[in-house]
This record gives sequence, C-alpha cells and structure tokens, in this order.
Amino acid sequence: MFFLPFESIAAAFQHVRENLSDLNGRPEANETDLVFLQGILANPAVTQLIKWRRFITPVLTRSIKSVLSSV
Repeated sequence: MFFLPFESIAAAFQHVRENLSDLNGRPEANETDLVFLQGILANPAVTQLIKWRRFITPVLTRSIKSVLSSV
C-alpha cells in the first residue's frame, strides 16, 4: 500500500485552494463542478482530515503491515 507524504497532499490542497479562481470562465471548467469543489475546500471537516492524515497514516500503515504479516 502506498501513501503520499503529508507534505505533498497539504501542498496540493493549498495549491487548489489558491488557484481555484483561475478556473472561472474557462470553457472546460463546469460551473457546478467549481461550486462543488469550492464547497469541499471550504469545509472545515476536510481541512481537519488533511491535517489529521499526518498522524493517522503511520498508524494505518503499521496496522496493515501487522495484518498482512499474519496472513
């Protein structure tokens, strides 16, 4: 199982947040998709999940390795 480093996910999340307005008016950007994405990015629960991923990933990785080694 492969997990992206926390820094990569946090940087990608921040990049999308900062550049979302650049998509407005572009023909390939559907307005309802942009509204949906803005809603997700503005959701405090999503922000907290991104932050908590740093702590959860090592626990999940150890748990998965433990289960796989017992099979």
